[in-house]
Order: sequence, then structure tokens, then C-alpha cells
Amino acid sequence: MKSKADRVKESITILQKLKEIGIPPNEPGYMITKQHLDTWIAGGDQWSGRVDFPRFQRRAELNLPIRPDRVVSMTIFAPRK
Repeated sequence: MKSKADRVKESITILQKLKEIGIPPNEPGYMITKQHLDTWIAGGDQWSGRVDFPRFQRRAELNLPIRPDRVVSMTIFAPRK
């Protein structure tokens, strides 16, 4: 299982990247992502799922692993034209 320190470090990276691409902390998708990350940090349980960013017409697939050889991943998809 990943250490709590590793989970915190990876969570901070994801949240910083969201801010870098222009998604503010008050955006519902950001807050939902943070909730999933907080739960993952506290319990370490694996979670994978979709997070929507409707204001930006984007969706993301978030993967929160438990194995120490895997890292958190979040793939953000652009809207279809």
C-alpha cells in the first residue's frame, strides 16, 4: 500500500496541475476531485472514476491506486466537436 506521505504528495501535484490549466478551487469539479483525494489520503482505498468540469466542457478520468509502484493519474478530455 502507498504511504500516506506519497498519497499527499501525489494529491498536491494533481490539484496544482488543475490550477495551472485554469480550473479554480471553487469549481465543482475541482472540489469533487479534492474530496476523492482527501478520502484516498485518509483511507488509502483505490478509486477510479469520472469527474466532470461542465463549465469548461471537460471531463476527467481519475485513478487513485493503492499499489506503491503506481502513481495517481488524471486524464482530462477535451469536448468533442
